[in-house]
Amino acid sequence: MASYILSSEKEIIKDISNKIKKKRISLNLSQEYVSKKTGLSMHTISNIESGKSFTIESLIKVMQVLGIVENLKGLIDDPVLGPDEIHMPYEKQRVKNSKKKEENSTWEWGQ
Repeated sequence: MASYILSSEKEIIKDISNKIKKKRISLNLSQEYVSKKTGLSMHTISNIESGKSFTIESLIKVMQVLGIVENLKGLIDDPVLGPDEIHMPYEKQRVKNSKKKEENSTWEWGQ
């Protein structure tokens, strides 16, 4: 899959799962070996490789065993902020009343 932009969540999960399985096979590792190294059940390893329900923690454990966890570094940019881009916490500022009172008011109590 070249781009995930127009893909559904299920398609993306299926693609990632297929890549995990291909990587495991290319390293000549069994699901049982990955299960023992990660501490995850064989069922969880199977779920990851088939695109069924799994947690991000389980996926990371498998990626660590397969030696591909570094691929996650590019997942989220870690921009370096310059001094002009760092914002101080917002402080509540006093707002002046924008309405001017009439100087010659004829209003009195009881009217």
